[in-house]
Amino acid sequence: MQSKGSAEPKNLLPNASFELDFGHPKHDWVHLNPGQGLSTNWTDMLTPLTMKLVATGQVSEMTPLEELPTIEEVADAPDGSRAVSIPMPKGKPGHLTSPVIPLKPGQSYTLSVYARSDVPSAQLRLCVWTRPVDWRQEFAEGCFDQPPTGPDMYSEALPLTNQWQRYKLTFTMASYFHQGLVDLVATAETEGSIWVDAAQLEEGPKATAFETRYPVEVGIDADKPFSGMLHLMGEPLEIDVSSYTNRQQDEPGDLKLSIETFEGKVVFTKDIPCPNEEGRSENKLALDFP
Repeated sequence: MQSKGSAEPKNLLPNASFELDFGHPKHDWVHLNPGQGLSTNWTDMLTPLTMKLVATGQVSEMTPLEELPTIEEVADAPDGSRAVSIPMPKGKPGHLTSPVIPLKPGQSYTLSVYARSDVPSAQLRLCVWTRPVDWRQEFAEGCFDQPPTGPDMYSEALPLTNQWQRYKLTFTMASYFHQGLVDLVATAETEGSIWVDAAQLEEGPKATAFETRYPVEVGIDADKPFSGMLHLMGEPLEIDVSSYTNRQQDEPGDLKLSIETFEGKVVFTKDIPCPNEEGRSENKLALDFP
């Protein structure tokens, strides 16, 4: 949530502390990702830059849930109380992709993230794609008339330890690209997982102290078990509103829930109290929806 008159956010990544849930399937009988299309959803495979992964079979709706990144409670998380576990299945890397972020042509940026792993051979690459993501491509820079393959910008494979450390990548956007996404790539000689937290993408040639994108970030979820629908005629519209406040709010405000048609027509609005206590908050709503 951005307050009136506040400056543009320093951190361009939403849900960068991973205190809000991913949109993973919640039921064994539903393989679709109910969070597809949400601006806060890191694992969305139907964005303009990740859709190729689905079209070419590199990602499948039938991918086992244990191979997907998950958000879990972590006692020593660098920010908040949760972090992401990125599994590294046998024989292939693990990936965590961000939402698509608007970027400025010719601007320098710094990507940073905290990471650790108990797997001795674990490594992490910080990657940024401005073209459709294709994990089959090798990491290679372009030269002369040969275009680059793999991510447009990437770090070396960075060895991880069992202690949280901050890893960084500074890059400059090409003059002809205006958007991109972050791809955190985990590899190891054996199966296992790595933990990541407090991801930040900011303008400039160096990493500064971590901040969430806004002082209050909000996620909305609505799901009718067995129906695959958000709302059934004649029943209340049930919505779960989760929020994360990164510090005590001196002047708490209100959140406004707005429901629009595909054409942009507002059909429903409701004010929701905004939490001012630091940390996570959950609010279940049952709304009389027309």
